[in-house]
Amino acid sequence: MAALTVPIPISLNHDSTHYGNLLLNCARLNSLAEGKAIHAQITKHGLETGTFLGNCLVNMYSKCGSIKDARNVFDNMAQQNIVSWNVMIAGYAQQGFGEEALELFEEMKWADEMPDDFTFSSVLKACATVAALEEGKQIHCHIVKLRFEQNVFLGSALVDMYSKCGSVEDACHAFANLSERNVVSWNAMIAAYIRCGRIKDAFKFFSEMLMQGIKPSHVTYGFVLKACSSLWTVETGKQLHACILKSGFGSHLFVGSAVILMYMKCGSIDYGQQVFDKMHKVDQGLYNATIQGYADSGQHDKAMEFFCQLLETGMKPNEITLAIVLKVSKSLDQAKQLHAHMIKSVFEDNLSLVSDVVTMYGRCGGIDDARQVFDKMTPRDVVLCTAMLAAYTQKGYIEESLKLFIQMQHEGVKPNQFTYPTVLSACASLASPEVGKQVHTHTIKIGVVSDLFVGNGLVDMYFKCGNVDSAQKAFNRMPKQDIVIWNAMIAGYVQHEYAEAALQLFEEMQQFGIKPNHITFVNVLSACSQLGL
Repeated sequence: MAALTVPIPISLNHDSTHYGNLLLNCARLNSLAEGKAIHAQITKHGLETGTFLGNCLVNMYSKCGSIKDARNVFDNMAQQNIVSWNVMIAGYAQQGFGEEALELFEEMKWADEMPDDFTFSSVLKACATVAALEEGKQIHCHIVKLRFEQNVFLGSALVDMYSKCGSVEDACHAFANLSERNVVSWNAMIAAYIRCGRIKDAFKFFSEMLMQGIKPSHVTYGFVLKACSSLWTVETGKQLHACILKSGFGSHLFVGSAVILMYMKCGSIDYGQQVFDKMHKVDQGLYNATIQGYADSGQHDKAMEFFCQLLETGMKPNEITLAIVLKVSKSLDQAKQLHAHMIKSVFEDNLSLVSDVVTMYGRCGGIDDARQVFDKMTPRDVVLCTAMLAAYTQKGYIEESLKLFIQMQHEGVKPNQFTYPTVLSACASLASPEVGKQVHTHTIKIGVVSDLFVGNGLVDMYFKCGNVDSAQKAFNRMPKQDIVIWNAMIAGYVQHEYAEAALQLFEEMQQFGIKPNHITFVNVLSACSQLGL
């Protein structure tokens, strides 16, 4: 951790401005321990409840990720001003606590504190975080009422909010209503098209941006490079790369990372490696992009090689690095080394990474190690529980998997659409249609039975338990059917030697406009073989 540029006062200098500067340094350097030490000094000298230092403390704790401490300071302030509310709401929004940010915004209105443009930018970010479209629309109305609608910064935030809430039409409308558009608002609109899968529209918008004389930023190039990756069009990517070099962004680290990922996702691994090799300076983002590129292309050994190279430079792996390499480890020894790196990097309380560790141990045959990691983590969420269930099921520990399914519900953890396919797979392994039917009833009760993942799990479970009629009923009741569930049905018929039914279903599938893939054709050929065709 970088050292503070100003020493912590321990004697005569008790000036609020001095403490405020120290706290700003702590926030900038993410120095929570030093921030707490300064807080102790402030409390000792009776300055904690003052509005200025209270705001500085809330900001420091929020920026350092200690949101509970930030809220405690906020609640104990003798008097709050607009800055106090803004800093606390922004803290919630920036740390991903969207619902809490929106609740505090409501409290702010009840306290008769008038929101400003900074307040609105934070609550729009909060709406985007939790996909709260209706709340976002209400806030939009509030913005119009207070005559902030022509604020370019807020206009861009509105476009971003609507796109992240899945309403690209509202995003387009918000963009069209802007009297002035800068690169941020154009970027927000390009990102909106990419998020909803309208990649060609994103490119058209990028072209229009250039024609209107708006100079792209590094963020713009990041978005359009991502669009190239989605289309798997390396030729377009090369043209864009040439444009980037011409515009002077060739050595920009963020853009370089995006270029590497674009080439590697488009299958041009060598080009991606060349970009990495030509960079005059490298950072963690460049390493992460290269590791990700090799991992996604199936070159797991190269991904691990670059991870080791990152460590040799003295850089510490961050959450993104670890999330990638935890998914590509092959051996139990390697898994234990990566787990040690995670602990050393102080991520042992990160639920997402802990879930990845459990999955990794399960994949590498360390089921006892997986359970130890699982047991140490409290509280546990549905992602972690599902990871442990999957580890048990994949390694044949079926009874343990079903016991854990019951345990997680007793602990108040609600299963989701990814939990049920894992449990149904366990039922199929036991050839236990009775337990499977109970799980099926549960999916109906909580309203996830129509989910494609769950539907596929039900069809697969019933076929493996020998209950063809129930598999047919589960399939027919699905409001929407994708290639995966059609393949599951055809494979199930073939498995039970219902070859004619399999071929009939293949015909129906094409009539519904579902394009067969290689799995479909393998099953159809098996059906033909059964009929002697």
